[in-house]
Amino acid sequence: MYIAHMSKDGLEQSLTDHLEAVSEGCASHASKIGLFQIGRLIGLLHDMGKASVSFQSYIRYSYAHPDDSSLRGSITHSTQQ
Repeated sequence: MYIAHMSKDGLEQSLTDHLEAVSEGCASHASKIGLFQIGRLIGLLHDMGKASVSFQSYIRYSYAHPDDSSLRGSITHSTQQ
C-alpha cells in the first residue's frame, strides 16, 4: 500500500483513499463552472509523486524519526518523476 499521510500516532491514509477524497472535492468545486470531470481528474493526479520510492521512504523515515526535519521539503510529491 502506498501511503499519502501518516499521523503522529501511526494512522496511515492510503494514497488511493487520499486521491479519491481530493478528487471528489475538486470535482464538486469544478462542477460549478461545468468542469466536473476535469476537476475529478485533477484531484486524482495531484499527488501522484507520492507513489514514488523516494516519497514512500521519506514518509516512513519521518514517522520513525519525528525530530529529524532535515528532509522536509526536499522530496517532490506532487509530480511523478
